[in-house]
Amino acid sequence: MCQWSEPINVSNTPPGGQFGSNFPALAFDEFHTAHFVWAECYGMANGLPDIFYTKQINDTFVVAINISDTPSISFIPDIVIDKFNQIHVFWLEWISDAGANIFWRKKEGGVWSPIDTLSKDTEGVAGIVQAVADTLSKVHVVWDQYVGSRYYTNVFYRYYDGENWLSPIKLNTLPGAMNPDIAIDSKQQLHIVWQQAQIDSATGKNIELNDIFYRKFDGNNWCEITNITNLPLGTSCDPKIAVDGRGYIYVVWDERGIKGLPGPDYSCWFSFSDGDDWSHPKIFEGTTNRYSNVAVNNEGKGCICWSWDIIKSEFFYNTQFTESTSIGDKIGIIWQLEIDNNDTVYAVFGCRESELHNDTEIYYSKCVIPDFPELSDTQFAYLTFIGKANIPYTLSEGGNVTFDLYDSLGRLIKRVDLGYKPAGSYIKPVSLASFQGASGVYFYRIYTPRLETKGKLVLPK
Repeated sequence: MCQWSEPINVSNTPPGGQFGSNFPALAFDEFHTAHFVWAECYGMANGLPDIFYTKQINDTFVVAINISDTPSISFIPDIVIDKFNQIHVFWLEWISDAGANIFWRKKEGGVWSPIDTLSKDTEGVAGIVQAVADTLSKVHVVWDQYVGSRYYTNVFYRYYDGENWLSPIKLNTLPGAMNPDIAIDSKQQLHIVWQQAQIDSATGKNIELNDIFYRKFDGNNWCEITNITNLPLGTSCDPKIAVDGRGYIYVVWDERGIKGLPGPDYSCWFSFSDGDDWSHPKIFEGTTNRYSNVAVNNEGKGCICWSWDIIKSEFFYNTQFTESTSIGDKIGIIWQLEIDNNDTVYAVFGCRESELHNDTEIYYSKCVIPDFPELSDTQFAYLTFIGKANIPYTLSEGGNVTFDLYDSLGRLIKRVDLGYKPAGSYIKPVSLASFQGASGVYFYRIYTPRLETKGKLVLPK
Protein backbone atom coordinates (compact mmCIF):
# COMPACT_ATOMS: atom_id res chain seq x y z
CA MET A 1 0.00 0.00 0.00
CA CYS A 2 1.25 3.51 -0.81
CA GLN A 3 2.27 5.49 2.25
CA TRP A 4 1.56 9.22 2.37
CA SER A 5 3.55 11.41 4.73
CA GLU A 6 1.92 13.06 7.72
CA PRO A 7 0.23 16.26 6.41
CA ILE A 8 2.29 19.43 6.99
CA ASN A 9 0.62 22.77 7.75
CA VAL A 10 1.75 25.40 5.23
CA SER A 11 -0.37 28.41 6.26
CA ASN A 12 -0.43 27.86 10.07
CA THR A 13 -2.74 30.77 10.90
CA PRO A 14 -5.65 31.22 13.35
CA PRO A 15 -9.24 31.36 12.05
CA GLY A 16 -10.16 34.55 10.23
CA GLY A 17 -12.18 36.30 7.54
CA GLN A 18 -14.62 34.63 5.19
CA PHE A 19 -12.56 31.61 4.08
CA GLY A 20 -9.67 31.19 6.51
CA SER A 21 -6.68 29.92 4.49
CA ASN A 22 -7.88 28.36 1.25
CA PHE A 23 -7.42 27.74 -2.50
CA PRO A 24 -3.71 26.68 -2.45
CA ALA A 25 -1.39 26.12 -5.43
CA LEU A 26 2.16 24.76 -5.66
CA ALA A 27 5.11 24.93 -8.10
CA PHE A 28 8.74 23.72 -8.05
CA ASP A 29 11.76 25.59 -9.32
CA GLU A 30 14.86 24.02 -10.89
CA PHE A 31 16.47 23.68 -7.45
CA HIS A 32 13.51 21.62 -6.22
CA THR A 33 12.31 24.39 -3.91
CA ALA A 34 8.54 24.26 -3.33
CA HIS A 35 6.67 27.56 -3.75
CA PHE A 36 3.12 27.95 -2.38
CA VAL A 37 0.37 30.54 -2.85
CA TRP A 38 -3.10 30.64 -1.33
CA ALA A 39 -5.93 32.99 -0.35
CA GLU A 40 -5.45 34.16 3.24
CA CYS A 41 -8.03 35.93 5.42
CA TYR A 42 -6.32 36.03 8.82
CA GLY A 43 -5.13 39.53 9.72
CA MET A 44 -7.06 41.20 6.88
CA ALA A 45 -8.81 44.30 8.24
CA ASN A 46 -11.92 43.79 6.09
CA GLY A 47 -11.99 40.01 6.52
CA LEU A 48 -11.56 39.52 2.77
CA PRO A 49 -8.74 37.32 1.43
CA ASP A 50 -5.48 38.40 -0.15
CA ILE A 51 -2.96 36.20 -1.94
CA PHE A 52 -0.09 35.03 0.26
CA TYR A 53 3.17 33.46 -0.87
CA THR A 54 5.82 31.34 0.83
CA LYS A 55 8.48 28.82 -0.11
CA GLN A 56 9.91 25.79 1.65
CA ILE A 57 13.66 25.38 2.05
CA ASN A 58 15.03 22.30 3.85
CA ASP A 59 11.63 21.53 5.43
CA THR A 60 11.32 25.12 6.72
CA PHE A 61 8.85 27.70 5.41
CA VAL A 62 9.97 31.31 5.00
CA VAL A 63 7.66 33.97 6.42
CA ALA A 64 4.59 34.27 4.17
CA ILE A 65 4.05 37.63 2.48
CA ASN A 66 0.96 39.33 1.04
CA ILE A 67 1.53 39.75 -2.71
CA SER A 68 -1.90 41.13 -3.67
CA ASP A 69 -2.74 43.56 -0.82
CA THR A 70 -5.93 44.89 -2.42
CA PRO A 71 -9.18 46.13 -0.79
CA SER A 72 -11.30 43.68 -2.82
CA ILE A 73 -11.46 39.87 -2.82
CA SER A 74 -8.33 38.08 -4.12
CA PHE A 75 -8.73 34.32 -4.37
CA ILE A 76 -8.27 31.06 -6.36
CA PRO A 77 -4.61 31.68 -7.33
CA ASP A 78 -2.27 29.65 -9.51
CA ILE A 79 1.54 29.70 -9.64
CA VAL A 80 4.10 28.65 -12.28
CA ILE A 81 7.86 29.06 -12.57
CA ASP A 82 9.42 29.64 -15.99
CA LYS A 83 12.77 28.46 -17.41
CA PHE A 84 14.49 31.55 -15.98
CA ASN A 85 13.22 30.74 -12.46
CA GLN A 86 10.86 33.73 -12.55
CA ILE A 87 7.77 33.16 -10.42
CA HIS A 88 4.39 33.99 -11.98
CA VAL A 89 1.28 34.21 -9.81
CA PHE A 90 -2.25 34.58 -11.18
CA TRP A 91 -5.48 35.05 -9.29
CA LEU A 92 -9.11 36.13 -9.56
CA GLU A 93 -9.76 39.63 -8.24
CA TRP A 94 -13.45 39.96 -7.38
CA ILE A 95 -14.48 43.62 -7.20
CA SER A 96 -18.28 43.23 -7.31
CA ASP A 97 -21.00 41.01 -8.78
CA ALA A 98 -20.49 42.87 -12.03
CA GLY A 99 -16.72 43.06 -11.97
CA ALA A 100 -13.92 40.49 -11.65
CA ASN A 101 -10.57 40.34 -13.40
CA ILE A 102 -7.57 38.05 -13.74
CA PHE A 103 -4.55 39.63 -12.05
CA TRP A 104 -0.90 38.69 -12.63
CA ARG A 105 2.34 39.42 -10.86
CA LYS A 106 5.84 38.02 -11.30
CA LYS A 107 8.95 37.85 -9.17
CA GLU A 108 12.22 38.44 -11.02
CA GLY A 109 15.60 38.77 -9.37
CA GLY A 110 13.98 38.87 -5.93
CA VAL A 111 11.65 41.76 -6.84
CA TRP A 112 7.89 41.53 -7.36
CA SER A 113 6.56 43.41 -10.39
CA PRO A 114 3.51 45.72 -10.27
CA ILE A 115 0.15 43.96 -10.60
CA ASP A 116 -1.19 43.73 -14.16
CA THR A 117 -4.70 42.85 -15.40
CA LEU A 118 -4.77 40.05 -17.99
CA SER A 119 -8.50 40.06 -18.72
CA LYS A 120 -8.79 43.77 -19.50
CA ASP A 121 -8.98 43.11 -23.27
CA THR A 122 -12.00 40.81 -22.95
CA GLU A 123 -15.53 41.77 -22.01
CA GLY A 124 -17.28 40.38 -18.94
CA VAL A 125 -16.62 38.99 -15.47
CA ALA A 126 -13.59 36.68 -15.18
CA GLY A 127 -13.45 33.40 -13.24
CA ILE A 128 -11.15 30.40 -12.83
CA VAL A 129 -7.54 30.88 -14.05
CA GLN A 130 -4.92 28.16 -14.74
CA ALA A 131 -1.37 28.50 -16.10
CA VAL A 132 1.64 26.52 -17.36
CA ALA A 133 5.18 27.47 -18.41
CA ASP A 134 6.97 25.90 -21.38
CA THR A 135 10.68 25.08 -21.68
CA LEU A 136 11.31 28.05 -23.97
CA SER A 137 10.32 31.40 -22.54
CA LYS A 138 6.52 31.48 -22.62
CA VAL A 139 3.88 31.32 -19.91
CA HIS A 140 0.41 30.19 -21.02
CA VAL A 141 -2.85 31.06 -19.25
CA VAL A 142 -6.51 30.07 -19.63
CA TRP A 143 -9.53 31.45 -17.80
CA ASP A 144 -13.31 31.63 -18.11
CA GLN A 145 -15.34 34.82 -18.37
CA TYR A 146 -19.02 35.61 -18.77
CA VAL A 147 -20.88 38.49 -20.34
CA GLY A 148 -24.21 39.59 -18.86
CA SER A 149 -25.12 36.16 -17.51
CA ARG A 150 -23.09 33.46 -15.78
CA TYR A 151 -24.59 31.00 -18.26
CA TYR A 152 -22.92 32.73 -21.22
CA THR A 153 -19.34 31.90 -20.31
CA ASN A 154 -16.33 31.69 -22.63
CA VAL A 155 -12.82 30.29 -22.21
CA PHE A 156 -9.91 32.56 -23.14
CA TYR A 157 -6.24 31.80 -23.76
CA ARG A 158 -3.29 34.18 -23.62
CA TYR A 159 0.48 33.82 -23.43
CA TYR A 160 3.46 35.84 -22.21
CA ASP A 161 6.52 35.79 -24.47
CA GLY A 162 8.93 36.94 -21.76
CA GLU A 163 8.30 40.62 -22.38
CA ASN A 164 4.68 41.14 -23.41
CA TRP A 165 1.28 39.49 -23.17
CA LEU A 166 -0.23 38.70 -26.57
CA SER A 167 -3.91 39.35 -27.29
CA PRO A 168 -6.46 36.89 -25.84
CA ILE A 169 -7.99 34.14 -27.99
CA LYS A 170 -11.45 32.64 -27.37
CA LEU A 171 -11.23 28.83 -27.51
CA ASN A 172 -14.87 27.72 -27.43
CA THR A 173 -17.45 28.01 -30.21
CA LEU A 174 -20.54 27.51 -28.01
CA PRO A 175 -21.45 29.58 -24.93
CA GLY A 176 -21.39 27.89 -21.56
CA ALA A 177 -17.67 27.01 -21.50
CA MET A 178 -16.19 27.25 -18.00
CA ASN A 179 -13.71 25.81 -15.46
CA PRO A 180 -10.75 25.34 -17.85
CA ASP A 181 -7.46 23.59 -17.14
CA ILE A 182 -4.25 23.48 -19.18
CA ALA A 183 -1.21 21.18 -19.58
CA ILE A 184 1.85 21.17 -21.83
CA ASP A 185 3.75 18.20 -23.28
CA SER A 186 7.41 17.63 -24.14
CA LYS A 187 6.81 18.94 -27.69
CA GLN A 188 5.49 22.21 -26.23
CA GLN A 189 1.97 21.39 -27.42
CA LEU A 190 -0.85 22.78 -25.28
CA HIS A 191 -3.73 20.62 -24.08
CA ILE A 192 -6.82 22.35 -22.70
CA VAL A 193 -10.07 21.02 -21.23
CA TRP A 194 -13.19 22.75 -20.00
CA GLN A 195 -16.71 22.06 -18.85
CA GLN A 196 -19.23 22.78 -21.61
CA ALA A 197 -22.86 23.47 -20.72
CA GLN A 198 -25.84 23.27 -22.98
CA ILE A 199 -27.80 26.53 -23.10
CA ASP A 200 -31.59 26.62 -23.30
CA SER A 201 -32.20 29.10 -26.13
CA ALA A 202 -35.64 30.00 -24.80
CA THR A 203 -34.54 30.97 -21.29
CA GLY A 204 -30.84 31.62 -21.88
CA LYS A 205 -29.95 29.40 -18.95
CA ASN A 206 -27.66 26.44 -18.42
CA ILE A 207 -29.88 23.33 -18.46
CA GLU A 208 -27.35 21.16 -16.58
CA LEU A 209 -26.33 18.99 -19.54
CA ASN A 210 -22.58 19.38 -19.25
CA ASP A 211 -19.74 17.47 -20.93
CA ILE A 212 -15.96 17.84 -20.90
CA PHE A 213 -14.49 19.35 -24.07
CA TYR A 214 -10.85 19.14 -25.17
CA ARG A 215 -8.70 21.17 -27.56
CA LYS A 216 -5.00 21.04 -28.53
CA PHE A 217 -2.59 23.63 -29.91
CA ASP A 218 0.41 22.12 -31.73
CA GLY A 219 2.33 25.38 -31.92
CA ASN A 220 0.82 26.38 -35.26
CA ASN A 221 -2.85 25.40 -35.29
CA TRP A 222 -5.69 24.77 -32.87
CA CYS A 223 -7.27 21.35 -33.40
CA GLU A 224 -10.99 20.71 -33.57
CA ILE A 225 -12.90 20.67 -30.29
CA THR A 226 -13.61 17.13 -28.99
CA ASN A 227 -16.27 16.00 -26.52
CA ILE A 228 -14.36 13.45 -24.43
CA THR A 229 -17.16 12.44 -22.06
CA ASN A 230 -20.51 12.43 -23.89
CA LEU A 231 -21.86 9.78 -21.53
CA PRO A 232 -25.47 9.08 -20.52
CA LEU A 233 -24.61 9.92 -16.93
CA GLY A 234 -24.96 13.25 -15.19
CA THR A 235 -23.38 16.66 -15.23
CA SER A 236 -19.67 16.39 -16.11
CA CYS A 237 -17.80 19.24 -14.43
CA ASP A 238 -14.54 20.61 -12.99
CA PRO A 239 -12.03 18.81 -15.27
CA LYS A 240 -8.28 18.56 -14.60
CA ILE A 241 -5.67 17.53 -17.18
CA ALA A 242 -2.10 16.19 -17.21
CA VAL A 243 0.24 15.04 -20.01
CA ASP A 244 3.18 12.59 -19.82
CA GLY A 245 6.45 12.60 -21.76
CA ARG A 246 4.95 10.43 -24.52
CA GLY A 247 2.20 12.94 -25.17
CA TYR A 248 -0.52 10.78 -23.60
CA ILE A 249 -3.32 12.88 -22.13
CA TYR A 250 -4.98 12.18 -18.77
CA VAL A 251 -8.22 13.86 -17.66
CA VAL A 252 -10.27 13.56 -14.47
CA TRP A 253 -13.58 15.23 -13.72
CA ASP A 254 -16.57 15.15 -11.37
CA GLU A 255 -19.84 13.58 -12.46
CA ARG A 256 -23.07 14.67 -10.76
CA GLY A 257 -26.40 12.86 -10.91
CA ILE A 258 -28.00 11.35 -13.99
CA LYS A 259 -28.66 13.48 -17.07
CA GLY A 260 -32.24 14.66 -16.83
CA LEU A 261 -32.51 13.51 -13.19
CA PRO A 262 -30.59 16.01 -11.03
CA GLY A 263 -29.11 14.52 -7.89
CA PRO A 264 -26.68 15.53 -5.14
CA ASP A 265 -24.20 12.67 -5.49
CA TYR A 266 -20.83 13.14 -7.16
CA SER A 267 -18.31 10.63 -8.46
CA CYS A 268 -14.77 10.90 -9.83
CA TRP A 269 -14.13 9.77 -13.43
CA PHE A 270 -10.95 9.32 -15.47
CA SER A 271 -10.06 8.98 -19.17
CA PHE A 272 -6.90 9.20 -21.25
CA SER A 273 -5.79 9.35 -24.88
CA ASP A 274 -2.67 8.60 -26.90
CA GLY A 275 -3.65 11.40 -29.28
CA ASP A 276 -5.84 9.14 -31.44
CA ASP A 277 -8.71 7.69 -29.40
CA TRP A 278 -9.97 8.41 -25.91
CA SER A 279 -10.30 5.49 -23.53
CA HIS A 280 -13.62 4.60 -22.01
CA PRO A 281 -14.00 6.60 -18.75
CA LYS A 282 -13.24 4.79 -15.49
CA ILE A 283 -15.15 5.55 -12.30
CA PHE A 284 -13.43 5.55 -8.92
CA GLU A 285 -15.80 3.82 -6.57
CA GLY A 286 -17.01 5.58 -3.43
CA THR A 287 -20.08 7.05 -1.86
CA THR A 288 -19.50 10.67 -2.83
CA ASN A 289 -16.26 11.73 -4.57
CA ARG A 290 -15.51 15.25 -5.75
CA TYR A 291 -12.74 17.78 -6.40
CA SER A 292 -10.64 15.28 -8.34
CA ASN A 293 -7.15 16.04 -9.63
CA VAL A 294 -4.44 14.24 -11.63
CA ALA A 295 -0.66 14.38 -12.11
CA VAL A 296 1.63 12.16 -14.21
CA ASN A 297 5.39 11.79 -14.79
CA ASN A 298 7.18 11.44 -18.12
CA GLU A 299 6.85 7.63 -18.18
CA GLY A 300 3.09 7.61 -17.67
CA LYS A 301 3.07 6.81 -13.96
CA GLY A 302 0.69 9.06 -12.11
CA CYS A 303 -1.69 9.74 -9.28
CA ILE A 304 -5.33 10.71 -8.98
CA CYS A 305 -6.77 12.29 -5.84
CA TRP A 306 -10.32 13.14 -4.93
CA SER A 307 -12.09 14.36 -1.84
CA TRP A 308 -15.31 15.16 -0.16
CA ASP A 309 -14.68 14.15 3.38
CA ILE A 310 -11.51 12.06 3.74
CA ILE A 311 -9.05 12.77 0.92
CA LYS A 312 -8.19 9.66 -1.09
CA SER A 313 -5.67 8.78 -3.79
CA GLU A 314 -5.01 6.08 -6.35
CA PHE A 315 -1.85 5.54 -8.41
CA PHE A 316 -1.81 4.30 -11.98
CA TYR A 317 0.48 3.20 -14.79
CA ASN A 318 -1.08 2.65 -18.22
CA THR A 319 -4.07 0.37 -17.50
CA GLN A 320 -2.96 -0.64 -14.00
CA PHE A 321 -4.32 1.00 -10.85
CA THR A 322 -3.47 0.57 -7.19
CA GLU A 323 -6.03 0.36 -4.41
CA SER A 324 -7.32 3.68 -3.09
CA THR A 325 -5.47 5.10 -0.09
CA SER A 326 -6.45 7.84 2.36
CA ILE A 327 -4.14 10.83 2.80
CA GLY A 328 -4.09 11.15 6.56
CA ASP A 329 -7.38 11.50 8.40
CA LYS A 330 -8.19 15.14 7.75
CA ILE A 331 -11.43 16.32 6.19
CA GLY A 332 -10.83 18.70 3.32
CA ILE A 333 -10.65 19.46 -0.39
CA ILE A 334 -7.82 18.50 -2.73
CA TRP A 335 -6.69 21.49 -4.81
CA GLN A 336 -3.53 20.45 -6.62
CA LEU A 337 -1.15 17.57 -7.39
CA GLU A 338 2.47 17.96 -8.49
CA ILE A 339 5.17 15.38 -9.24
CA ASP A 340 8.81 16.34 -8.77
CA ASN A 341 11.90 15.01 -10.56
CA ASN A 342 12.24 12.24 -7.96
CA ASP A 343 8.77 10.84 -8.76
CA THR A 344 7.38 12.10 -5.48
CA VAL A 345 3.75 13.26 -5.59
CA TYR A 346 2.75 16.32 -3.58
CA ALA A 347 -0.94 16.68 -2.74
CA VAL A 348 -2.01 20.17 -1.60
CA PHE A 349 -5.33 20.58 0.15
CA GLY A 350 -7.38 22.77 2.47
CA CYS A 351 -8.73 21.28 5.70
CA ARG A 352 -11.01 22.59 8.40
CA GLU A 353 -9.47 22.51 11.84
CA SER A 354 -12.85 22.80 13.59
CA GLU A 355 -16.52 23.32 12.86
CA LEU A 356 -15.88 27.01 12.16
CA HIS A 357 -16.41 27.95 8.52
CA ASN A 358 -13.32 30.18 8.47
CA ASP A 359 -11.01 27.75 10.28
CA THR A 360 -9.38 26.27 7.16
CA GLU A 361 -5.65 25.61 6.89
CA ILE A 362 -3.39 24.70 3.95
CA TYR A 363 -1.65 21.32 4.12
CA TYR A 364 0.43 19.15 1.88
CA SER A 365 1.40 15.49 1.98
CA LYS A 366 3.77 13.52 -0.26
CA CYS A 367 4.19 9.96 -1.47
CA VAL A 368 6.61 8.22 -3.84
CA ILE A 369 5.00 6.70 -6.95
CA PRO A 370 4.99 2.91 -6.42
CA ASP A 371 6.52 0.39 -8.81
CA PHE A 372 4.22 -1.47 -11.16
CA PRO A 373 4.71 -4.97 -12.60
CA GLU A 374 5.35 -5.22 -16.33
CA LEU A 375 2.30 -5.69 -18.53
CA SER A 376 2.11 -8.66 -20.87
CA ASP A 377 1.74 -7.64 -24.52
CA THR A 378 -0.26 -10.80 -25.23
CA GLN A 379 -2.89 -10.30 -22.55
CA PHE A 380 -6.53 -10.06 -23.59
CA ALA A 381 -8.01 -6.56 -23.66
CA TYR A 382 -11.77 -6.72 -23.20
CA LEU A 383 -13.88 -4.04 -24.84
CA THR A 384 -16.51 -2.71 -22.46
CA PHE A 385 -19.61 -0.56 -22.45
CA ILE A 386 -19.26 1.61 -25.57
CA GLY A 387 -16.63 -0.50 -27.28
CA LYS A 388 -13.29 0.83 -26.07
CA ALA A 389 -10.14 -0.92 -24.94
CA ASN A 390 -6.66 0.07 -23.80
CA ILE A 391 -3.94 -2.07 -25.42
CA PRO A 392 -0.47 -2.04 -23.81
CA TYR A 393 2.62 -2.52 -25.95
CA THR A 394 6.38 -2.08 -25.53
CA LEU A 395 9.04 -0.97 -28.01
CA SER A 396 12.58 -2.15 -27.30
CA GLU A 397 13.77 0.38 -29.88
CA GLY A 398 12.26 3.42 -31.55
CA GLY A 399 10.44 3.31 -34.86
CA ASN A 400 7.41 4.36 -36.91
CA VAL A 401 4.43 2.56 -35.39
CA THR A 402 1.29 1.36 -37.19
CA PHE A 403 -1.89 -0.06 -35.62
CA ASP A 404 -4.08 -2.51 -37.60
CA LEU A 405 -7.41 -3.96 -36.49
CA TYR A 406 -8.99 -7.02 -38.19
CA ASP A 407 -12.35 -8.71 -37.84
CA SER A 408 -12.78 -12.45 -37.18
CA LEU A 409 -12.49 -13.18 -40.94
CA GLY A 410 -9.11 -11.43 -41.14
CA ARG A 411 -10.41 -8.36 -42.96
CA LEU A 412 -8.61 -5.10 -42.19
CA ILE A 413 -11.18 -2.70 -40.74
CA LYS A 414 -8.98 0.01 -39.24
CA ARG A 415 -5.42 1.26 -39.75
CA VAL A 416 -3.85 4.12 -37.81
CA ASP A 417 -0.40 5.59 -38.33
CA LEU A 418 0.83 6.31 -34.79
CA GLY A 419 3.97 8.07 -36.01
CA TYR A 420 7.48 7.73 -34.64
CA LYS A 421 7.76 6.64 -31.01
CA PRO A 422 10.98 6.15 -29.04
CA ALA A 423 11.67 2.98 -27.07
CA GLY A 424 9.32 2.59 -24.11
CA SER A 425 5.95 1.28 -22.92
CA TYR A 426 2.75 2.64 -24.42
CA ILE A 427 -1.02 2.32 -24.39
CA LYS A 428 -3.13 2.33 -27.57
CA PRO A 429 -6.75 3.23 -26.78
CA VAL A 430 -9.09 1.62 -29.35
CA SER A 431 -12.66 2.63 -30.14
CA LEU A 432 -15.08 0.52 -32.18
CA ALA A 433 -17.63 3.33 -32.28
CA SER A 434 -16.15 4.82 -35.45
CA PHE A 435 -17.14 1.81 -37.56
CA GLN A 436 -20.07 0.52 -35.47
CA GLY A 437 -18.37 -2.76 -34.68
CA ALA A 438 -20.64 -5.61 -33.64
CA SER A 439 -19.97 -7.93 -30.71
CA GLY A 440 -17.48 -10.70 -31.38
CA VAL A 441 -13.74 -11.32 -31.70
CA TYR A 442 -11.27 -8.88 -33.26
CA PHE A 443 -7.51 -9.07 -33.75
CA TYR A 444 -4.97 -6.30 -33.58
CA ARG A 445 -1.40 -5.82 -34.76
CA ILE A 446 0.90 -3.03 -33.55
CA TYR A 447 4.17 -2.97 -35.45
CA THR A 448 7.27 -1.15 -36.66
CA PRO A 449 9.57 -2.27 -39.49
CA ARG A 450 11.45 -4.40 -36.90
CA LEU A 451 9.00 -5.15 -34.07
CA GLU A 452 5.48 -6.53 -33.77
CA THR A 453 2.83 -7.06 -31.10
CA LYS A 454 -0.35 -9.08 -31.74
CA GLY A 455 -3.42 -9.77 -29.66
CA LYS A 456 -7.12 -10.45 -29.52
CA LEU A 457 -10.02 -8.21 -28.49
CA VAL A 458 -13.39 -9.49 -27.37
CA LEU A 459 -16.40 -7.19 -27.63
CA PRO A 460 -19.10 -8.70 -25.39
CA LYS A 461 -22.74 -8.62 -26.36
